Order: sequence, then structure tokens, then C-alpha cells
Amino acid sequence: MAEMTFGEALDQIRVFHARFVKPFEKLEQVMAVATDVRARLPAAQRDLDELGRSIASQTAALAALDLTVVQAKKDADEQEAAARARQTEAARAETQAAQKLRAMEESSNERARELYTAITAEADRKKSALEHDYHDRKKEWDATIAGLVAKKNELDTAIAALKAKF
Repeated sequence: MAEMTFGEALDQIRVFHARFVKPFEKLEQVMAVATDVRARLPAAQRDLDELGRSIASQTAALAALDLTVVQAKKDADEQEAAARARQTEAARAETQAAQKLRAMEESSNERARELYTAITAEADRKKSALEHDYHDRKKEWDATIAGLVAKKNELDTAIAALKAKF
């Protein structure tokens, strides 16, 4: 072999370093990230599933509340019809009693409308808040999962590249 100059030897050392040393400098970090992704992904998926079940149960509770509102309206309508029947009988018996009954009925109807409005508004507010919270959490978990999957894919690519070199 011919003698090498100092510059040639230095170039060969640089080539050796670039081919055989540099690829392993960050291998420990890559493996740590891969382990972290593998450990966190199932927990994140379980949390997302639990959140989905929670939303389902809250949606069922909201449906029950809607049924209660419908029943309350039906009951109020039935009570209103009964009050009108009593009003007709009272009008035959005595005019003054009919006037008092009408006043009570109007008050009762106003209160029923106020309650119905309040219950409906509260149900709508809770439904909206639940939907908003669900969508926010779902976006957060989707973003977290997408990030973890992207990291995993990067790590898989890096590991494949390292395996291909050796």
C-alpha cells in the first residue's frame, strides 16, 4: 500500500466516522421515544374509549330528560284540559267563581310555560356543553394519537434505515 498523507488519513477517518459511528449516536434516544410511544398509545386509546362510553351514558341521560319534559308538557296539557272542564261547570254555578278559576288557570299556565322554558333551556345548555366537551376531548385525543402514530412511523423508518445500513 502506498503511504497516505495526513489529509488522506483524516478523510478516511471522517468517512469511517460518518458510516459507522454517527448512525448510533441517537439510537438510545430513538429507542426511548419508541418505548414511550408503545407504552402511552394503549392508555390513550383506553382513555378515548372511556370518554366515548361516558358521552354515551350522558346522551342517554339527556334522552331521559327529554322524555321527562315531554311527559311534563303532556301532564300540563291534561291539567289544562281538566281545568277548562271545571271552569265550564263553575261558570254555570256562579260567575264569580269562574273568574277566580280563570285567574288561577292563567297563573298555572304561565308557571308551566316558565318551567317548560327553563327545563328546555337547561337541557339544551347541558347538551351543548356535553357535545362541546366531547368534541374538544376527541380532538385532543385524536391529535395526541396522531402525534404518537407519527412518532412511531418515524421511529419505524429510522430503525428500518439503521437495519438497512447494517
